[in-house]
Amino acid sequence: MDFRSYLLVCFLSFNAWGSFAANLPLVWHDGDSSNFLKDGHFGLHIRSVGMHTQNRGDLLNFSAVTTGAGMHYKSAENRMFQIGASGFFIFRLYQNNLERFDPISGAGSRYEITLLDMNDPENAADLDRLEDLYIRFQKRRVELILGRQEIETPLLNRQDNRMRPNIFQGLVCNYHLDDGFITAGLIQGVTPRGTVDWYSIEESMGVYPFGRDAEGNASQFPGNTTTRGIAYAGWKKKSEDYDFQAWNYYVDNIFNLSFLQFDYSHAE
Repeated sequence: MDFRSYLLVCFLSFNAWGSFAANLPLVWHDGDSSNFLKDGHFGLHIRSVGMHTQNRGDLLNFSAVTTGAGMHYKSAENRMFQIGASGFFIFRLYQNNLERFDPISGAGSRYEITLLDMNDPENAADLDRLEDLYIRFQKRRVELILGRQEIETPLLNRQDNRMRPNIFQGLVCNYHLDDGFITAGLIQGVTPRGTVDWYSIEESMGVYPFGRDAEGNASQFPGNTTTRGIAYAGWKKKSEDYDFQAWNYYVDNIFNLSFLQFDYSHAE
């Protein structure tokens, strides 16, 4: 990639991302169900991202600039039930060597390709996916969310540093406390960042490249791993001086992992 191309990447991705949201004056028939929808929120989100990898010597360099937009709708939050839906589409504005493999190392783009669909690097325009699609129930301190949704935990989260984040499919239960929350979830599907398709948790094992063994052979996880999904539970507590959180993740037939974190701060 020459210096002029590098400047082009910088220029096209200068405005990294932005978002806009507004309530629309929709007209519905009279009745409680129509007010439930009419009082909702409609939003528009626009994002552009540019990335460049400069390798040493004769190794290939990689770069890409992408842009996209999405819409989301959430019904009124002051009701016991809430529905939500969102979708996003992406266009490739510029690319350099994304469809090539380096003749010396045999490797392709590792980072830039995840701005698009890493499973179809030649696809430059037909990049769209349905993201959120859920129904939410809340009564007092209890909240249930069923469907496709964003999840934020220490080890299972959005990883929102590309064009689109990870979105998960399943059932999540939250119990809100005065000083924190308790949560649990059953997850059976995901659309990972850098893809436009939905996968079962079993199918997602191998969407991203796995490592190699001591002999340099690629791992054999893809196609040889079976699981029914992920179950997790967590507790988070906040106080004036400290934050504490405890989590457990169980991936059926794969592993069980526990995570504890304690943060202490004292103001002089």
